[in-house]
Amino acid sequence: MNIKIRQESASDSAKVLEVVRLAFGRRVESQLVEKFRQNPNYVPELSLVAEYEGHVIGHILFFPIEVKVDDKALQTLVLAPLSVHPSYQRRSVGGELVKAGLAIVKRRGYPSVLVVGHPNYYPRFGFRRASEWGFHMKEADPPEAFMAIEFIEGGLKRCRESFYFPMELFKCTT
Repeated sequence: MNIKIRQESASDSAKVLEVVRLAFGRRVESQLVEKFRQNPNYVPELSLVAEYEGHVIGHILFFPIEVKVDDKALQTLVLAPLSVHPSYQRRSVGGELVKAGLAIVKRRGYPSVLVVGHPNYYPRFGFRRASEWGFHMKEADPPEAFMAIEFIEGGLKRCRESFYFPMELFKCTT
């Protein structure tokens, strides 16, 4: 399958939201994409689509966030969400989106990425349990679904006392 990975364009907006909704079978994740797009911290270069024969069949978004670690601010990205149209799942589309996205993240000098996702999927791209850095998220179920990857040594400082993840950014209606 010859897919093209490229930056999302304004004309892709409705197609992306449809792919996200179909991939998850509900609207919450597409609402999250729309919420991120409207946020002043949104970086268009970090929103990618997979295109096949002129159709958008997948999408990935990396969003910059600030987490508090022991009362200090830590700049990072969150991968949320990764979506592939159901007709194209299990054909490496998601993997190609993750690899292309992480290459851009690394090239742009971001120190790390956090993700809540399938604990058997993301490690193939270098993600490890966030607990290795002392990060825990009560909303992650199972706990090993909360993962991170570090591109700059020390990009994820070891958490000694407290960790705060900005969950309010991710709240959407059902």
